[in-house]
Amino acid sequence: MLRLLTKIFIFSALLLTCSGANVRIVRDNTVHKDLPTALTAAQANDVLELQSNQILPDPGLPWPAKNNLTLKSVDGKRYSIKGVILITQENIGLNLKDLKFEAGNGAGLKINKSGQIVLDIRGCLFDLNNMSAALDFLSEPQYFKGVIDNSQFINSTGNAIVLRGGHNELSISNSLFKNKGKTSKEIQLSDGAGSSLTIYNTTFDRGYNALALDGGVLKIASANFANYANGAVEHRGNGNLDIADTVFTNNARVFAGGAVYFSGNGDLSISNSSFTNNSSQSSGSSSTGGAVYFSGNGSLTLSKSSFIGNNSTYNNSSGGGHGAGGAVYFSGNGQLLIQDTVFDRNYNQANYFVNLLGGALYSNSDTLIENSVFRGNYNKRGKNSSKDYAWQCYGGALYQNRGRLTIKDSQFQDNYVEAQDDQTYSRHAYGGAIYLHENSGKLTIANSLFTGNYTQGNNKNSSLERSSGGAIFKNNIRATEIEKSHFVNNQARAHTAGANGLGGALYLLGDLSIKRSSFKNNTSRSHGAAIYLESGRGEIENTIFAQNKGSSIENSALHAQLAEFTVKHSTFLDNTRTLHQDTVGQSAFYNSILWDENANSGFVANVIGAHTFSRHNLSGTNIFSDDPQLDSQYAPSGESPVLNSGLADYGLPIDYYGATRNLQKTGYECGAVEYDDNPPPPVSTNYGTLAWTNQKNPDAISWAEAQDIGYAGTAKYYVYWGNDADGVTTNYQTPASFTPPTLNENGEYFLRVAPEDSLGNSSNYQQVALYRYDGDKPGQSSSTITVNWTNVPTASFTWDEAPDTGGSEVAGYYLYWGTSPSGETLDTASFCSGNREQDRTYHIAPTVSAVYFLRVAALDRAGNRGDWKTVLAYHHDQDQPGVPTTDKRI
Repeated sequence: MLRLLTKIFIFSALLLTCSGANVRIVRDNTVHKDLPTALTAAQANDVLELQSNQILPDPGLPWPAKNNLTLKSVDGKRYSIKGVILITQENIGLNLKDLKFEAGNGAGLKINKSGQIVLDIRGCLFDLNNMSAALDFLSEPQYFKGVIDNSQFINSTGNAIVLRGGHNELSISNSLFKNKGKTSKEIQLSDGAGSSLTIYNTTFDRGYNALALDGGVLKIASANFANYANGAVEHRGNGNLDIADTVFTNNARVFAGGAVYFSGNGDLSISNSSFTNNSSQSSGSSSTGGAVYFSGNGSLTLSKSSFIGNNSTYNNSSGGGHGAGGAVYFSGNGQLLIQDTVFDRNYNQANYFVNLLGGALYSNSDTLIENSVFRGNYNKRGKNSSKDYAWQCYGGALYQNRGRLTIKDSQFQDNYVEAQDDQTYSRHAYGGAIYLHENSGKLTIANSLFTGNYTQGNNKNSSLERSSGGAIFKNNIRATEIEKSHFVNNQARAHTAGANGLGGALYLLGDLSIKRSSFKNNTSRSHGAAIYLESGRGEIENTIFAQNKGSSIENSALHAQLAEFTVKHSTFLDNTRTLHQDTVGQSAFYNSILWDENANSGFVANVIGAHTFSRHNLSGTNIFSDDPQLDSQYAPSGESPVLNSGLADYGLPIDYYGATRNLQKTGYECGAVEYDDNPPPPVSTNYGTLAWTNQKNPDAISWAEAQDIGYAGTAKYYVYWGNDADGVTTNYQTPASFTPPTLNENGEYFLRVAPEDSLGNSSNYQQVALYRYDGDKPGQSSSTITVNWTNVPTASFTWDEAPDTGGSEVAGYYLYWGTSPSGETLDTASFCSGNREQDRTYHIAPTVSAVYFLRVAALDRAGNRGDWKTVLAYHHDQDQPGVPTTDKRI
């Protein structure tokens, strides 16, 4: 019985201790009943461990003026704190770790002091149901520095973090914000110019608004924003915004910037990020920037990012507004720079009378696009039971309102605009890919492709239907420059002709320069199957127009309205017609080929030519009617009458492919492509003489491709592999690499290559490599030396060189010196490099009496090692004889 009572007493004592053991101060290992009591006993820099859940007094727990306290749960158990921590003291540092803040009155941490505040929050959970905020600054601090890591903010109906003023420095990483407030923000910063906020590897999932900053520098990396009803990121005022490696999905905002809204003085940079199904929606005056909205004094940079399925949707029965920039709206004073970025299936849509501007992109300043893709973007009507139309549709991919537009190394594919209305109003569908407003600047395009873009007018009243510029509509008189670019399968569609369906690829005003480009299979309903030039002067050089068609004989590849063209060294093949020239101006063709289906000019008196091949009537000098005999590359054959038919006065130094025109001939070829009778350049790669090897299955050997800049192009390589330094062959291949066959014989093998173009022009053989193979191991030295017993302490011995029949020669010898008659070693320290007499001499110095053996194994330059052989047996005796031990007297 005594033993039982003792156990009950001990258990009761332990239970009593545990129930009171709520907060422990680590410094002195004292345990306090609750957090207020522990705080009273704590000192600066103390660590307080919660051992149970805490309920704080109303209206909150005042935090003491003790700096750098750490409050944590024991063993990472995440005990809860229900209530509010009030920080009203100056210069407070507080560390929170592995805690759970639960619903209470007001905020989790409420800070109402203007001093310096330092917070470090790690591994905490803020279950914010009915809280006004997890972290709430009621006044602007003199300085705030905060770190939040591996923490969660969930179930809030209010804001999660509220910051004030321009002296904040907050870093958030590896955390989660998932709240349910209908009008709240996850993080809010007011009057924040001078502050900085950094967010890394953090998820923001569902709510009203994720980030709302009034000024300050914001950096976001490796984050995820999804399902926000009033935009994911909002940045106003002064400061830059940098976004990298971040995903934005299904965010929406009224009027502008479904994912990112930026307005103020600063730059916005977005890299390696994706924007999918974000939208701006409006029933007011406008809807702009389905994914990104930028307005203010600064620049916008987009690089290595994607914009997919974003949209700007306008719904207003009174109409009169606009939807602009289905993915991106830029109205900054700086530059819009787009690099290595994809815009796919973004759109503007309206259900009522409205202008739709730039299905993917709207820009109001200088714009540079490099190495980017615009695919399947559009403007079109919406769906409404009573009214199913859009008013004016401009630029299926891009609307350039002001500033210069420069496009390099990019693609515009399958973008379109569609306008539809009843019989009351004129409706426009202009610029299937790009529309440039009358206030915009110069257009420059280089190394780019426009394919499958179109405009579509669907007005029931044919006199009101407008559809022009299947790829590009430029409505200003500033210059256009196009070089090394291609326009294929673009269309200006319309139900009726007349003012409809103008410029299957291009509808332009102002001076035009086109060099080394092509227009193929473009169509228009009315005029200008490829190009409609309303005014200005067009200069075209080294360009191909092929199979551009229209619905009538008047639909020519080129249409000059109040304009004129000067065309040099260009080819027109199988178009409905070459040119429709208005009565104003005079166009001219020089050194060109006009081999189209119908008459070349609507007004022959205003079109002249010189040294030009024409199937039909053309006034001028040296107009040839012979078939130019062009191949599929638009090049003349070796028997073509085009050869040497051009006049040097109109000649150009290079052709469509960039090949140099042959200045040594009596004349240039007419047309865009010079006859290629020059071989490709010789192969430039030369690895020289390779080291000897015993690898009988050589690795593949590659060489730099021979760049034949003529139209024929490098078609194949003659590859010789053998023992002849001047060897040639009839064997050829297309890859610029060769894998030698298995080698069975020692020797030197030459790899020689000669490129040839598709016309049979071959350059000289060039040696790419000399491969040397030796598969035989070296022989043994003939030396066999025996030195009988001797007490000579040092000596030098030279062995005969080992024979090598494989060709690579002996590179050196492995040496063994020791007392084992079969000793071997392959240590690098034992290797004697070279095969001269001094290399084959070994200096011995025996240390004890014994029989020593010098053994060698030859190594050749190909890596083959010969057999070991003893070249010296050295009997060494350095010990004196002993004294006789027997005294035998006689």
